[in-house]
Amino acid sequence: RKELIQTLNELTVFPFELTSQLLPYMQERRQGKIIFITSATPFRGLPNYSPYAVARGATNAMALTFAQELARYNIQVNAVAPNFIESPTYFPQHLLDNPETYEKIVRPIPLKRLGKPEEPAELVAFLASERADYITGQIMPFAGGWA
Repeated sequence: RKELIQTLNELTVFPFELTSQLLPYMQERRQGKIIFITSATPFRGLPNYSPYAVARGATNAMALTFAQELARYNIQVNAVAPNFIESPTYFPQHLLDNPETYEKIVRPIPLKRLGKPEEPAELVAFLASERADYITGQIMPFAGGWA
């Protein structure tokens, strides 16, 4: 229970509070972009990661709801939901350097590789641009086909 509450506070409550503090400025300007970085985990689930999946799923739902509520102010709200992205936090180099371990890591990914950090960053940059003014209320899995 303690882990769930802490995870919800960090991954759902904090983004909600931060967004709520910024909204008046966006509403006054009648434009804005909100892009949450969540996770593809809620789309499929991941054993032993229930609190994480619950919190990220809640943030995905928050993005969908904010998109509906804020469209009238010309504020677009989306989420990029990565999984299996190269990161020393999740995939330390010693794991990636071991061919057997690397093969186990990428086995569930249809593209059979980890994503590079700049790949979801490009999507975020696009969503933040004027070229994405007609995109709102989307949760975009970014996981090499895993989700």
